[in-house]
Amino acid sequence: MKSGTTLYNRIYEDLRADIASGAYGDGGRLPTEAELAKRYFVSRITSKKALTRLAEDGLILRIPGRGSFVKQNCPIPAAVPTHAAGRPLVALVMGGYDSSFGLEIVQGALEAAEELSMHLILKDTWNEQAREAAILKSLLMSGVAGIIAQPAHGALYSEAILNAVYSKFPVVMIDRYMTGIDVPFVGVDNTALGRLAVSKLTGLGHRNIALVALEDDHASSLKERMQGFIEAFADSHLAVRKDLWLTRLNDIVREKGIGRNEPAAHEAYVDAIAAHLRLHPEITAVFGTEYRASKAAWDAARRLGKRVPEDISIVSFDFDPGYLGLHVLSHVRQPQRAIGKCAVRVISDILSGAAPENRCSFLEGAWVEGDTIAPPPPLQ
Repeated sequence: MKSGTTLYNRIYEDLRADIASGAYGDGGRLPTEAELAKRYFVSRITSKKALTRLAEDGLILRIPGRGSFVKQNCPIPAAVPTHAAGRPLVALVMGGYDSSFGLEIVQGALEAAEELSMHLILKDTWNEQAREAAILKSLLMSGVAGIIAQPAHGALYSEAILNAVYSKFPVVMIDRYMTGIDVPFVGVDNTALGRLAVSKLTGLGHRNIALVALEDDHASSLKERMQGFIEAFADSHLAVRKDLWLTRLNDIVREKGIGRNEPAAHEAYVDAIAAHLRLHPEITAVFGTEYRASKAAWDAARRLGKRVPEDISIVSFDFDPGYLGLHVLSHVRQPQRAIGKCAVRVISDILSGAAPENRCSFLEGAWVEGDTIAPPPPLQ
């Protein structure tokens, strides 16, 4: 090994051979620049050069902040609009849809599809990346003209979606913004809406506010809502107490083998939140990152004999009037029907050969006044 050129060629040839042998599989993730530098005792500049050459050869996809991935061996067919009864056929792929979130997106998409003389296929991934990959593969093989997708939750971006995007197939993302990926997006500014919700509490004088979430921060939308919480505190020059946060409630449900939609899941959420409120009696307000979390906080407070909003205030991100009884929580609301309509119009523009007016459309959300917030109770 006499030179840096020899070193980077060795890394390049080794990785190329591994890719050819199927060591990483279709869409598999390669070692990072740092991992390769450590493995071959070289600088990151040298390992980066090898990965760059593989990308130039069309063997891998390099995604800033995410890594390098093997391109699928079976290329995705070119985007040739397929028609059924003279209408373009488009798929709407959701991670689930109910009265809390998703159902109005579907309704808006159906309305726009009818207006634009398009057929719309609806698919549910159950928010699982493996199921999402299978659905996308099936749709692409069936010859749909385009796909509107709400990416499934995951620590990493879905390889199936990335392969579709980088193969230039017409794709529009909704709800979860994929940072660093050049793909049209329609949704809301989750950070701004989270900031608005929490600022309603800080503006009333609340300082000890709990954030309650069912999952962790892997999903971009949830990370953004958490960031909104932090920014609302920064606006008021306040320090965030993350020891008052309660996240990953679905881990408790999974450990007990309970389905997320079973009534027992709600009871598990309530038990955990009630225990958290007992541990932190200084909490005067709760921000739920989704309605199920907020409703569980309501029931936990009631179990402990707390009055809402006299003893504890509750704000929700989104609202579901059909989930376990109606309580008009103060909340921020996404314009779901508008998201569905806008996404269909964007995919229609792409299929007609027109460039979308905006690559990213962040629609306006709104504050909805309820009867669950008030100034914090006076100190005893």
